[in-house]
Amino acid sequence: GLFSAWKILQMPVIQEQISKQKISWFDLVISVLIGTCLILLILRFVKHRAPYKIFFGFLFFLGVFYTLSIWLPFIFVLILTVIIFWVHQRQPKIITHNLIIILTIIWASVLLGLVISPWQMIIILLILSVYDMIAVWKTKHMIAMFKGLAERGVVFALIIPVKIKNLFQPIPSFAKATKGEPERDFLFMGTGDMALPMVFAISVLRQNIWASVLIVSGALLGILFINYVMMRQERKPLPALPPLALGAILGWLMARIIF
Repeated sequence: GLFSAWKILQMPVIQEQISKQKISWFDLVISVLIGTCLILLILRFVKHRAPYKIFFGFLFFLGVFYTLSIWLPFIFVLILTVIIFWVHQRQPKIITHNLIIILTIIWASVLLGLVISPWQMIIILLILSVYDMIAVWKTKHMIAMFKGLAERGVVFALIIPVKIKNLFQPIPSFAKATKGEPERDFLFMGTGDMALPMVFAISVLRQNIWASVLIVSGALLGILFINYVMMRQERKPLPALPPLALGAILGWLMARIIF
């Protein structure tokens, strides 16, 4: 994500376009809330899998295409994107699913990170961290939304197998992977939990690339903390954003002190 944003910043024409685009923390938070409400509403009334597969398939295709287009010529990007989706459709495996999710997240994160300020992102991380705790522990609507999409064939998360060899296994069904057994073979990490720290890191990229690296490192410590907690207790859904956000913000503060 950082390298993709850095490459875009080397293009004068795109830099000029970016300088004219701005987004506020309020706009982004409201967009997240409205988007969540819309998805929950649609899940309630639309039961067929086809609309979800078509819509999110198109969204993922664009994400992969635009991320690869940062690095490769158009014709190679088109061929490679088609191959990735063709392989995934023939044999949906965890490794191709994760590749598609990661490339899509990079595209979205670069778009947002280059048009928002670091201070705005700190406000967003703090607000959405509180929202994440409420949505997972209190109302549980985030779990319901994830489960509803997964049951319709859209796993909007990174699938992390306990064993590396399982990356090449077929995508597990949500019901089997989260049944509540003492030991599970897979963990799920939401796209927002990965995207928001990346957006924060990209937002400071124009000021100092090492500050971005420290933000990513702080978020990584947040992931390790989540893993430590989950390994020591019964694996229930956890709000991943708060420790990720805390680690990222601490990384930013350290960068401010050092640089």
